[in-house]
Amino acid sequence: MDRIEVEETLNNLIDEVESAKGKLSAGSDFGLSDISERIAEVCGEVTFLAEEDILEIQPLIQRLRDDLTSFANDIEDVQELASKESDIIDVPTN
Repeated sequence: MDRIEVEETLNNLIDEVESAKGKLSAGSDFGLSDISERIAEVCGEVTFLAEEDILEIQPLIQRLRDDLTSFANDIEDVQELASKESDIIDVPTN
């Protein structure tokens, strides 16, 4: 991949994560099942780029990282809420 292709791939991954965040908040299946492999692939391709190209795409890599971290936090929040709701449902009544 050249720099343009890496940028396009990173932008597509960012869009995919953003879309998944919306689907998660709507309670839908958010996909992303193979995203880790695709991230590893594009990061591997980055290592073949010239240093100036790497510097150019660094903000995209950081944005993807930030979006993934935010998405992971959103998943934790949903799991926490589901656990609390489950506890409420399981409370015996007398």
